[in-house]
Amino acid sequence: MQEAYLKGEQFATVLSLKSAERTPIFEIRYPESSGSSKMSFFLRLRAVTPFASQMANLVRIELPVMGLTEAAHLANLASAIAVHYSSNLWGDTRAPQNLYPVGALETALKNRLGDQRFLRSVIMRTLAADI
Repeated sequence: MQEAYLKGEQFATVLSLKSAERTPIFEIRYPESSGSSKMSFFLRLRAVTPFASQMANLVRIELPVMGLTEAAHLANLASAIAVHYSSNLWGDTRAPQNLYPVGALETALKNRLGDQRFLRSVIMRTLAADI
């Protein structure tokens, strides 16, 4: 996470989340130049293990700006889905943030690229030819 968006007691709420809990929805406003904003919330996908950082297993989910009732419904739905599809550490080094459907899509796309050694040799020959 590059920016926390919340400070003090609000960020303490983020760190105290238990597995499958989310924060209240908050609005992120961009500088006056862009004039745009979005809604967001934090979700803890899995429980924090004893030796992990308090930031472990946290994701921030963004929503377009909408009514608060609609946003809360969508946040609850997104939270339930994300927790259900969060990956396990023994299957993915980016777990639990890398959801199973995303990992499966990455694998399928990588397989469509073909043999990585062949692709690397073609790229290296092309680069060498330009020198």
